[in-house]
Amino acid sequence: MIAVFIKIFSGIIKFWLDGDEDLEHNLLTKDSPSSIFRCPKCGSCHTIKNGSTHNGKPKRKCKDCGLGN
Repeated sequence: MIAVFIKIFSGIIKFWLDGDEDLEHNLLTKDSPSSIFRCPKCGSCHTIKNGSTHNGKPKRKCKDCGLGN
C-alpha cells in the first residue's frame, strides 16, 4: 500500500516539476496578491493592503517608497 502511494506521489512530483516551464511564475503571480499591485512611483511590488475606497476597491501602500494610493 505504501509502495503504491510513493509511486503515485513521485509521479505527481515529476509531472509537477517537468510539466509546465512557467509553473513557478504562474503560482507566484496567482497566489501572491502583492506581486499584482505595483507602485506607480517606484515600480516596486512590495505593497501592502491599506484599506479600501468607498466603492470597495483595495487601497495599497508601497513598503519601499511609502506611496499610498
